Amino acid sequence: MGCVQGSKVRLKMDKRPDVSRVLNQLKDFQLRSVEKVFQRLYLDEDPTDRFLIADEVGLGKTLVARGVIAKSVDFLWDKVERIDVIYICSNREIASQNINRLNITSEKQFSMASRLTLLPIKISGLKKQKLNFISFTPGTSFDLHSRTGVKLERALIYYILKDGWGLYKAGPQNVFQDYASKKHWRDLLGWFPDYYKIDDELAQKFLDAIKEQGREEKARGEPDISSRFDDLCERFKVVKKPRNVVWKDRSDATKLIGEMRMILARACLEALEPDVVILDEFQRFKHLLDGEDEMSQLAQHLFNYNNEEFPAKIILLSATPYKMYTLKQEETEDNHYEDFIRTVGFLFNSAPKTQGFEAKLKRFRSDFFAMTDQSIKDLRSTKQEIEEELRKVMIRTEKLAQTPDRNGMIKEKKDVVCKVEIRDLEGFAAVDKVAQAVKTSDMVEYWKSAPYLLNLMEDYDLKRKFHKLREKGKDGRPLLKLIKASQKKMLQWERIQKYKKIEPANAKIRMLQENGLDRGSWKLLWVPPSLPYYKPKGVYADRELQNYTKSLIFSSWQVVPKAIAMLCSYEAERQMTKGFSGAEIDYDEVTRKRRPLLVFRETEGKPANMANLALFYPCLTLAQNIDPLKIALEIKPKHGPPAYSRLKAWVRDEVCKLMDEAFGASEKHGGRPDRRWYWAALALLDRHYYADKVREWFGGGEKGLQWEDCRE
Repeated sequence: MGCVQGSKVRLKMDKRPDVSRVLNQLKDFQLRSVEKVFQRLYLDEDPTDRFLIADEVGLGKTLVARGVIAKSVDFLWDKVERIDVIYICSNREIASQNINRLNITSEKQFSMASRLTLLPIKISGLKKQKLNFISFTPGTSFDLHSRTGVKLERALIYYILKDGWGLYKAGPQNVFQDYASKKHWRDLLGWFPDYYKIDDELAQKFLDAIKEQGREEKARGEPDISSRFDDLCERFKVVKKPRNVVWKDRSDATKLIGEMRMILARACLEALEPDVVILDEFQRFKHLLDGEDEMSQLAQHLFNYNNEEFPAKIILLSATPYKMYTLKQEETEDNHYEDFIRTVGFLFNSAPKTQGFEAKLKRFRSDFFAMTDQSIKDLRSTKQEIEEELRKVMIRTEKLAQTPDRNGMIKEKKDVVCKVEIRDLEGFAAVDKVAQAVKTSDMVEYWKSAPYLLNLMEDYDLKRKFHKLREKGKDGRPLLKLIKASQKKMLQWERIQKYKKIEPANAKIRMLQENGLDRGSWKLLWVPPSLPYYKPKGVYADRELQNYTKSLIFSSWQVVPKAIAMLCSYEAERQMTKGFSGAEIDYDEVTRKRRPLLVFRETEGKPANMANLALFYPCLTLAQNIDPLKIALEIKPKHGPPAYSRLKAWVRDEVCKLMDEAFGASEKHGGRPDRRWYWAALALLDRHYYADKVREWFGGGEKGLQWEDCRE
């Protein structure tokens, strides 16, 4: 697999992977997907080179891709000299999460170069291995607009040129230093040869490409790249501080380093002979699929690699390859139809075929609107043709299809209905009149999503035009008259001041409050657990609240989160205040009476209120020894989880044992217990059981976490 960063050991992959071992780990529906994709890529009479796996979230697209890789490698093993599998995803986090899931070998490591230009130090001797796995991210591999890249890239280029061109003076080192500090840069150059082995083949490809570009520049009568580099080395002979370099020298150096990074990227791509390319969550870099800029051309060089007998197979993974629905105002950024055609065009990889497919879609639309007996017959025929075309290049498995009753773990609540009330319609009429007066867009979509738009809308066309009319000094009396007439349909401070109920004035927010706050959810500190470790107590024992869960709300409008947060938090606070006092309370009075919940003071030079520390001190001893689930399993109650009282007694006994061992068992005396030392108990337990970790934390080098006065 190549030389992995930080290791001198080459991981050879010359043993044929066990396909059955990989496939046996798949579920039936995943295995069917693997067989379908493999059939279309290699076995059919009209195989495709590009395929989309668009399974719903949580159904294991990565595992399906792993199965396809296993079958592809097995199929190609005796047919090609070398097999390269390329994995591309949008960022390192996704790569680190998924890369080992794709591993079909018994080896424990993959070669992962987040940047294409770092391939020479990540992969050693591509041609010497039967099977190579390579991973990188497009943002840093194809987008080379930050021309100087990272220090490691520049150090790599420096050492390739050092060996190829015989560099030995300070000038070349200073050229590639960029804005790095002199100490850090020289340190990196010092340990680089001991830590990294540069692939000879890729290094030579880069040097040959540099030489070829120089010849082309000379033929055009331009200064060649090596001459420009020599000139810069002379100008950079002495650099005391990177930021003191004159602008012209810095600009020329930046441009040249950018050119060399681009040449290195091309050389690395040419060294690869991709057999299978996995594009994970490809919609995050979909511009690379058909763009015409420099980085798109780099990516397409990889996608279009063509071995006459076995061309590269491109597998796209995504649960959301294109947006299913966009509103008119969103079409400047996203258009679901264009995204769909763009994806299909990439998969077909044929302009005539894509145009023919578009014609079928237009025919389908035409027949759909005609709605005659003949058009309905033609509609079914066209639908079948479209589906057959798509099945040749994509599959999608839905969760609904994987459960016996086809419910996909989804429960439809038919009793949940949005009730539109007269006040809601009056609110729309009021805001619509103002919108017409300032000549702005239709307010229906906004009104359906949020109430009190005249109060809550800020950076919207309605407010901008309202303020513009005011700033121009135009006669605002008609508009003022409309606003005054709409006051009763707006938020009223008098009601808020007296903690009166504020009508939601919106069907959706009304339903949200009814399903939660009106059922008493304001009493809960957190969402009730679905599998509690002990029997619920207090408000959590309320059957109505035990079934309470979170609500996920999606909206394209900025005003919606503001409206929900404001109205729901006000209503929760109103019910909470009323529930505890039972009397009418003034809003300002409540605000004045509020006091901080966690306070640390000093009384006569000594710390006070230190018991609050126990609420947030991260005690390692308790975390390791007091596990509610483990305790519940040890108690083994006959009917469901144990009672809270039993679990509390168990925990109390365990804590006593820990404290007796840490501090020594003490004799019990009568009288009132002294609790002033309780705040220090947790830290003292940790000092006894985890002394090294506590010492490391209390005396840590991170300034924000230092506890200098507590080290002893």
